[in-house]
Amino acid sequence: MKRNAILFALLLLAAETAAPQDLTGVFAPGERYEAPADHAPANVSRMFVRAVTRENSSVDLPATGGGGMIIWAIPAGKARVSARLTTPSGDVLRPRENGSIDRGLRRFHFDAAEVGIDLPTGEQEVLHVMKTEAASYRIDVDVPALVVAAEPDSPLAMETWVTPLSRQPGEPVTLFAKLTGEIGSARVTARLGGDTIELAEKDGIYSATLSPDVIGLQQVRFEADGETSKGARFARSGSSEFVAERGAARLVHDSIRASRANGVLRVTASADVVIPGAYRFDVIVASNGTALAWGEGVRQLDRGANELVLEIPLASPAADLRLDVRLLGLDTIGVAGRVTVDVHPREETIE
Repeated sequence: MKRNAILFALLLLAAETAAPQDLTGVFAPGERYEAPADHAPANVSRMFVRAVTRENSSVDLPATGGGGMIIWAIPAGKARVSARLTTPSGDVLRPRENGSIDRGLRRFHFDAAEVGIDLPTGEQEVLHVMKTEAASYRIDVDVPALVVAAEPDSPLAMETWVTPLSRQPGEPVTLFAKLTGEIGSARVTARLGGDTIELAEKDGIYSATLSPDVIGLQQVRFEADGETSKGARFARSGSSEFVAERGAARLVHDSIRASRANGVLRVTASADVVIPGAYRFDVIVASNGTALAWGEGVRQLDRGANELVLEIPLASPAADLRLDVRLLGLDTIGVAGRVTVDVHPREETIE
């Protein structure tokens, strides 16, 4: 019995220390392959943000007209916020009570915690102007707050995005913004960290390319101000994100090779590793836009050059293949490399 217990313990230890097996599989017949996007889907905004301080408790809210405007006053602290709205004609709108309507204005007070919104603020206020004029409104707020104004029915919107989504050290980043609607003139800027970047317009797209010294998840804030083709002022705020990778490792583009024999596709690649540790080697196999098979396996990589090999069962006779090859950091979390290549696998015997 003692001998059996020792043998069982050794087997358990061997199972725990054994290298994990590679995982492979096939896609459903006819499933389409989509090439990796170089950016996340564009964020679309019909709102803008203004800050109210003790020194400047009044801000202008330009409206494009023809629809409603929702104004959300969010106090900076735990105080109750109270707002007063002045129309372009000089009328001061004061709703009689919570939820009532007075000359096209509805007001709501609520506590963020009570409605399940995770914001470190006190009691907030929402004003709903049922139908705006194409002119500027003014809001006066009694405590420091953020004022968010949205025109959900407006055709004027700002789309924002950043490429690449996963940026390696030294790689440039391009910020993009697009204004839709009847635009007369506009100025678009972005903020990354503490820097303000001016975006230049070309063919209706505003952009700026830079090489920021940053690491990790980065959020870019966009601001647009201008006039419509009819002379009405407008403002829009937007955002987008990208990941500045640490550069823990790099896939060598020219090193990717493929060979096939006996229903198995063998994919090899080289990786230059800066930070040793656990990485996952992934490959998606496609042909003429159809996804065929996939494989993945964890590798312990040393500093310097490392050879990667993955064998994927592949019954398809397709000769021309597209390989979507990725190296993902597990100890140092992030995308170490992603390469898409077209290959014509050599026929050979796999030992």
